[in-house]
Amino acid sequence: MQNQTIKENRYIGMIFIMIPLLIQIPYTILILNFQYPDILREPAETILTEFHKAGPFLVWTWWFFGISGLPLLFGYLYLYQMTKKITHYCL
Repeated sequence: MQNQTIKENRYIGMIFIMIPLLIQIPYTILILNFQYPDILREPAETILTEFHKAGPFLVWTWWFFGISGLPLLFGYLYLYQMTKKITHYCL
């Protein structure tokens, strides 16, 4: 039982370390290719023109940026379950 808990804790720790790093990959690509977030200060016409020039690669980059944080939900849920178990043992 103790060995399994240590494995689970390592797994959740790796999630909380690796996912923020994974989120930085598409964010950096957006900075390099789309001047994000500075482009948001430009008029809508400029933003849409740049978006159109970037093509499908930019759409996939935004998609990856959007879903790259979803694995954190599993980490949060697992962390909640672990703290629930701990508080149950303490009572």
